[in-house]
Amino acid sequence: MNKKILAITGLLLLAQSPAFAILETVKGAQKDVESFKRDMTAKLIEIDKKIDTLEKKAEARKNDFQKKAAADYDKLQAKLSNDVEKLKADAEGDWKQAKNDLAISIDSLNTKVQQTLKE
Repeated sequence: MNKKILAITGLLLLAQSPAFAILETVKGAQKDVESFKRDMTAKLIEIDKKIDTLEKKAEARKNDFQKKAAADYDKLQAKLSNDVEKLKADAEGDWKQAKNDLAISIDSLNTKVQQTLKE
């Protein structure tokens, strides 16, 4: 009985230790990274569909500006997809900035594609 109490007390103390807190923080950051990657990948898939639509529209209209824009957007979309795949959780602090920068870049690409589709 005393061994069980001692073991439980030891686990409780371990759970309150700074090392355990760091481990939990890293796990939380990794979970956040995976969730973010899923969300951004879904956005990039939608953008890719819009780029395909733009390419077809540009081809049908023989619009060189839209053709070039679609090619540029396609390259940027591929780069952003690659960036999403390379994301790693950084418990030291750069993760939030990297996440924000990537989200802004993806949203910016989406806006550009939509504006070009309207032309």
